[in-house]
Amino acid sequence: MSRTLRGLVLAGAVGLLASGVVPADDLKDKKVKGESLDDATFVEKVASGNLLEVKLGEIATKKGTHTEVKEFGQKMVKDHTKSLADLKKAAKASRMKVPDKLIEKHQRTLERFEKYDGKDFDAAYVRLMLEDHEEDVAYFEKASKELRPEDLRKYAVDTLPALRKHLEMVRKLGKTLDVKTTKDKR
Repeated sequence: MSRTLRGLVLAGAVGLLASGVVPADDLKDKKVKGESLDDATFVEKVASGNLLEVKLGEIATKKGTHTEVKEFGQKMVKDHTKSLADLKKAAKASRMKVPDKLIEKHQRTLERFEKYDGKDFDAAYVRLMLEDHEEDVAYFEKASKELRPEDLRKYAVDTLPALRKHLEMVRKLGKTLDVKTTKDKR
């Protein structure tokens, strides 16, 4: 291969990597690594995620059959209400508007969970919380390093310990209720 052709191939590969167009198998966590982390998307996704956690937590306190599920739901309501208020402060400081409604994906999730009852609810809720908090921790780790507005980056850094605690709690709850995620079933 000539030096010119080799240089063009190398430049093309670097361009693909920089643009985020890489094979999914090459990414450690394709949901987070390949995802663009622009400020507005972060604010929209996190606001909707907090709203969903609050609404699902409220449902868990009513429909959950295990005391631990109800208690975890109450914790989600409390902590994610605070997280949403903190996000609003950070976004305001960065002159950004925080949406007050769920994105379509989260709305569909909420509608699905409104139909569950009893033990079916408990298992589905814990499974979702496991998967969601694993994704959230990875997303906030990335945001804490990559977000440009200082207020939003500080919000991500300050929120990470609570998200890690939630993940630890829900993992323990998952073991107690013998709930497996789709990742565990492989």
